[in-house]
Amino acid sequence: MLTDRKIHIVFISAFSLCLAYGCWLYVSHFVIDGHYKKLSLRHLIQPSRISGPYEAELSRTLSRDQHWSLHGLAYLKHKFLKTGITSKVLIGQDDWLFLQEEDGRKVLHQSLRIYRYTPLELRSWCLNIRQRNFWAHKYGIDYVLAIAPNKASIYPEYLPERFHSPTRSRSLDQLIADLPDITIIDLTDSIRNRKSQGLLYYPTDTHWNATGAYWGYRALMQRLPPPYATTPLSRTELYIRDSMQRNGDLNRMALAISDRREKVDYPVPVSTRTQSREEKAESAGVSINTQVFTQADTSLARVVFDHDSYLKDFEPLFAEHFSESTFLWGFQDFHADLIRRKQVDLVVDEFVERALIGPTPRNEWPVIQEFWAEHFDTLAPFIQLDDLSFPELIPALQKLDLPTDRIAVLRIHSKPRETDKLVIDYGTEQGYYWLREEGDVYYLEYDSKQVQNFRVENQTPHTIKVEVRLY
Repeated sequence: MLTDRKIHIVFISAFSLCLAYGCWLYVSHFVIDGHYKKLSLRHLIQPSRISGPYEAELSRTLSRDQHWSLHGLAYLKHKFLKTGITSKVLIGQDDWLFLQEEDGRKVLHQSLRIYRYTPLELRSWCLNIRQRNFWAHKYGIDYVLAIAPNKASIYPEYLPERFHSPTRSRSLDQLIADLPDITIIDLTDSIRNRKSQGLLYYPTDTHWNATGAYWGYRALMQRLPPPYATTPLSRTELYIRDSMQRNGDLNRMALAISDRREKVDYPVPVSTRTQSREEKAESAGVSINTQVFTQADTSLARVVFDHDSYLKDFEPLFAEHFSESTFLWGFQDFHADLIRRKQVDLVVDEFVERALIGPTPRNEWPVIQEFWAEHFDTLAPFIQLDDLSFPELIPALQKLDLPTDRIAVLRIHSKPRETDKLVIDYGTEQGYYWLREEGDVYYLEYDSKQVQNFRVENQTPHTIKVEVRLY
């Protein structure tokens, strides 16, 4: 007969075995920023640096290697409790899977219209997009922000029955309302209105399928500003070049709890006028792979699509409408340096809906500098700090009573004794900017939650003057 003491011993033993197994996985599959690295004490002291990349890599590895214990637990939770093994994936009706959370972003709350921007978040996102728009127009480039909807925003009827249909306005509507002077193409209604045309998203993946992507392509091409708007290709002008079966990304995150494999089609024009090539390029010192399409009709515009994975497999459709199309694949990125060198007429900055919440991405250095060189003097003065060194700047800023709903913008007057490199520590990453010996003015946006330190690489002592204003 099992006594309470024996039951406790069994439970503690089972828990200890699971904990030991998890520790082994942590060490044996250790990754940071998507790359395998040797585990060190520094990583254990700062686990926040690796938790996101580690979890993503762990899910991918476990899905591939089929670890029976965790897969068995995931299957049992799905079969009997209708819940996933990870909080990132929500199991809906008819075994549809939805992304619930991603790197701290409350994706499902966004689609259910529970999430709202705080005043500072809204101000920060609007500033980021205004900087991109300003920079593009300065170089004679038209700027368009295109937004692909979350799956839950299109198919809320497949969410669990406990979720009510959203009724109030979206956080995305907050953003659009605060940017009336910027061309924003929100594809949500265009996609939702095509649900009668067939399934538009994969049930076990975050992405739209070929049908959904086609209607997104049509809506985007029709709604571009003049002179770029045009008649898109009809479905009869396309054929499926390749098809494949694969696990959806949500199914992989949930450790393959579903036996369903998604059929992935790759549509291309039946008769194409373009030629394509891959190019390695660089933007602000970062190497990136690009896909470039060209055609003989030079009367058409030149375009850059700075996009995420939602447009990745459908580039040939867009390329038919431009003399040269360059596709840059990234998440929340804006490759200003490369866009300027391409001398294009139009840049389409595409985001999936969920990418427009959470921490705001930092724009490239030239975008920030050129925007504030034009707009800094329009801000009301807050305080001026004289005779500081860069290491003294953070402590001085921390002593200020900065408003929590405003962005502190710094104008730094610096004249080092020799050319030096300014290093800004952002917690999980660093930014590097050159300080010229002849002296110059630099603009920085200070966020006390992200910026941890300013320092110069050569440690050449020199004083700086800092003007602080609030946006």
